[in-house]
Amino acid sequence: MQPNSVKKRENSLWTYFAYFSWIPVLLVSGIFAWSVYISIIVISRRPDEVLGIFSIIVFVTIFFMIFWSFLCLIYSTSSIIPEEFKLWTPTIKEQSEAGTLKKNRVILKDFAKNLPLKTTNSDGSIRYCEKCKHIKPDRCHHCSSCRTCILKMDHHCPWIYNCVSFSNYKFFFLFLFYSILGCLYIIYTTFSDGYNISNISELHGDDFQIVTLFYMAMLLCVGATLLLLYHFCLLMKNQTTVERIQKPVFKSNLSIESYNIGVKNNFLEVFGNNVILWWFPIFTAKGDGIHFPVRYKQTPDI
Repeated sequence: MQPNSVKKRENSLWTYFAYFSWIPVLLVSGIFAWSVYISIIVISRRPDEVLGIFSIIVFVTIFFMIFWSFLCLIYSTSSIIPEEFKLWTPTIKEQSEAGTLKKNRVILKDFAKNLPLKTTNSDGSIRYCEKCKHIKPDRCHHCSSCRTCILKMDHHCPWIYNCVSFSNYKFFFLFLFYSILGCLYIIYTTFSDGYNISNISELHGDDFQIVTLFYMAMLLCVGATLLLLYHFCLLMKNQTTVERIQKPVFKSNLSIESYNIGVKNNFLEVFGNNVILWWFPIFTAKGDGIHFPVRYKQTPDI
C-alpha cells in the first residue's frame, strides 16, 4: 500500500472517530437541558410567589454560568506554538539524514540553544515532538486525541472533546464550581420529592423525573466536588495532571526546584489579578503559555 493511501485511510478513520467523540458532549448537553426542564417544572409548583421569583433568579444565574463555562471549554482552542519552536525544512532534512540518535540530539540541541527552555527529557535531551516537528515549549505535551501539541496541557477531557490546558483551565474550574452549585440547587429544590424514594413505584410522569434528577444531582455533586478538590490541590502547587504523574525535569545548570511560586501567586497565575473577573469564564491567565515563573533551589549559607 502506498504512503498516500495509508495517510488517506488514517484521515478517514480519524473523521469517523471525531464524529463519535462528540457523543459524550451531546450526552452532557442532554443532561443539562433535561435538568433545566425539570427545574422549571419544580419552580412552577412554588405556591409562594416571592419564593418562586427568588428561585427563578438563582436558577437562571447558576445555569447560565454553567452553560457559559461549558461553551467556553468546548470551543476554546489551544494557544499556537510560536514559529521559532518549529524546525526549518533544512533542519528536518538534516535530522532525517543524521543516522544515529546521538547526532539527532546534537542537531536538536543546536537548534534549541536560543529558545526559552527550562525543561528537558529525563535523559537530558531536548523535548521534541516527532508528529508536529517542533521543539516542545516547557509544560507542553502532544495530545493524541487532539492530534496536536497543547501548551501547559493538563489532560484531555472526553466530556468536552477538548484538552484542559493553559487556554481554558480557568473555564474548567468554573464549570466544576458552578455545576456543584447547580447540583446543590437541584438537591435543595427537589428534596421533598426526592425523599419519596420509598413510594417510587407510585410515582409517574414529572414526579418520577424529579425524583430521578434528585438522586442524579447527588451523585454528580459528589463526583464534581472530588474532582474540584483534586484540581484545587494541583492549582495550589502549580501542577498539572501530567506533571503530577511525571514530574518535569529541569536543566541541571538552572537550579530550579519547581513551578510552585506560592499559593497566592499560583492562583493568580490562572485567574489573574481582577477579582471581579474571577467568577466569569473570561480568559485572565497570566503569561503566554511559553514562559513560566519558577522557584529556584535555596543554596545553603556557608
